[in-house]
Amino acid sequence: MGKEIVMFPLAAMGHLHPMVELAKLLACRGVSITILISQFPSIETKAINSFISRVSHHNISFHHLPTVSPHSESESAIFLDYFHLTLPHLKDYLSASSAHAIVLDFFFDPAFEVAAELHLPCYFFFSSSASLLAAFLYLPTLDNQLNASFKDLGDTPIYFPSFPCPIPASDMPMRVADRTSEMSKSLIVQYERLAKSAGII
Repeated sequence: MGKEIVMFPLAAMGHLHPMVELAKLLACRGVSITILISQFPSIETKAINSFISRVSHHNISFHHLPTVSPHSESESAIFLDYFHLTLPHLKDYLSASSAHAIVLDFFFDPAFEVAAELHLPCYFFFSSSASLLAAFLYLPTLDNQLNASFKDLGDTPIYFPSFPCPIPASDMPMRVADRTSEMSKSLIVQYERLAKSAGII
């Protein structure tokens, strides 16, 4: 009660809206919530700003972090650059705040390292299904067990503890199909960070 929690969603409606709903639940219990906004260059700001202006609760406030400009050309590289360029601004804000914990959008997993450096309890907000979360958390184990990328395994059945049936390796998402790609490597690190956090909401 009376403590501040910082929330950091991806500034896109599908991520911001659920995080705000969680903030409302906590705010009604006397928790002070600050929601950080870091604008991603390719996401339209008009709808985001309109939505924020309609959020009315005395325990919820918004703080805009400085805008960053990724210089990479590919979409996946732009995302990675954006996250890492945002981290210094996040660290500056948290260092000066009285936050007792931070709740991160699962896309903002690099911020886990900032929270750890500041000894700030870090939670991840995951609004998809529990079975999908369990599959994500199991991917680092598969990465250690398998000797090849999914794309090279044909229709080999891939077993997940959270799924009733195996998935053919050829049906695995492109983002994790090639274990040597930067995207796949970053996602494995992301799922490892989820497991190391103080909790997943």
